[in-house]
Amino acid sequence: MSDFKPLTSLIFLILLSGCSSVHMNFSPEKNLSSDLWKNDEWLSKLDGGSTAVQGISEVYVFEASFSEIPVEQNGVSNYLMVNDLSEKTTRTSLEGTGYTQRLFLLVFSLTQNNKAPIGIYFSTSYNKFNQCIGIDPLYIGEIQGKVQANDLFHAEKIICIEKQDSVYRFIPKKNKSKTDIRFYTDKNLLTCDIGDSINIIEIIHGMGNMISGTNDFLFLHPQNIMNDKSALEFKLIKIIKPESSKH
Repeated sequence: MSDFKPLTSLIFLILLSGCSSVHMNFSPEKNLSSDLWKNDEWLSKLDGGSTAVQGISEVYVFEASFSEIPVEQNGVSNYLMVNDLSEKTTRTSLEGTGYTQRLFLLVFSLTQNNKAPIGIYFSTSYNKFNQCIGIDPLYIGEIQGKVQANDLFHAEKIICIEKQDSVYRFIPKKNKSKTDIRFYTDKNLLTCDIGDSINIIEIIHGMGNMISGTNDFLFLHPQNIMNDKSALEFKLIKIIKPESSKH
């Protein structure tokens, strides 16, 4: 079995569960801008509807890119999604399919000093013509600072991207919007400079037990599963000011 197969399972578990992909002409280079979050309806009342969040000072955009390439294991090749930053040596000289996946972690630094930053995590998929063929659920929650220079991003809700008047915007999800996924990073996200890398080193997925009423947890350590330090490595590609899409 290829070392890369767990990553495919990991992505489908965390990013594709509970909702189907939607097809749209979405380009991160063009559409990943302040237009997405101008309508602050998705941002307000994140704390169970009790506290409104106001004011975005900066948005940090982290990206991880994956390509579907042939990976050789025991003399057999499999086409798998592999992080472009991976240094694994089991790639072959054969060409990939051209299909790619781009994962984004957006970190919203708020103007309110007493408010924790907000994180959004989502995935986009592209065919060999670089056309967007899917945007998966967007997971949103607070970035909670941890000891030893790590951060915890606790996603508790799901939102969507919709096109309104020719502009893509974040929209609250009406049904089945709750989730419980904890992403642990190896660095404090808001201390990064453009070009810096961060890794998601642990994922804890809360899976409600309908029989007992308790919350069961699935623990995932991408780097250990893959034996690859770049299993879920992201780079900070830009910092967006709320009044502008430039950086």
